[in-house]
Amino acid sequence: MALSEEQQLEVEALCSIYEGDPSYKQIDQRTHQYLVGTEGESGSFLLEVSWPVDYPECPPTLSLDSFYNKHMSSSVKTAALNLLRQQSEAAVGMAMTYDLFDFAKENHLQLINGHSAEATSQRTSPAIPTKVSHNVFGGMEKREQLTKAQKRRLADRTDHKGELPRGWNWIDIVKDFCFPNIPSASSKSSPLIMTTCELRC
Repeated sequence: MALSEEQQLEVEALCSIYEGDPSYKQIDQRTHQYLVGTEGESGSFLLEVSWPVDYPECPPTLSLDSFYNKHMSSSVKTAALNLLRQQSEAAVGMAMTYDLFDFAKENHLQLINGHSAEATSQRTSPAIPTKVSHNVFGGMEKREQLTKAQKRRLADRTDHKGELPRGWNWIDIVKDFCFPNIPSASSKSSPLIMTTCELRC
């Protein structure tokens, strides 16, 4: 059966986001796989997301039954799938394949060990900006979704763990020592270093 327009757009978005990523594989129009972790390591696993005809109005089918996951016990698979299903049920009505893969990447150690991953999924830095608002009838409206470009920019700014790179907010000490009397953005934000420079010069 042919894909709906919404499903076709999501396939195009996934192909664009994961272009050149060897961890992502599209099995067919409705089935997508992502290798979470480093290939060959014991902590890695292969997550498969299959879309039913009514997707995204109903949650996708999630599977860890691939031969690659033979090292995982059935209890760990069940616990991991339960956490992933909670994520998918919370996002019904929205394109969620990327979000499921992203959740699995961020929490793969907790998923492989069967621990709860909710705490780490809600960490604050840097969080994906989402807006949730109340409608007139008191219910919750859908979260605002990021575009492909916004997701790509967010991925470019952060590393594979979703954290900013080391030293992103460091100041240029050499510049402050060489030109102590010239105010700069870094010296304005660091009056202590400016004072030390003036004392030494």
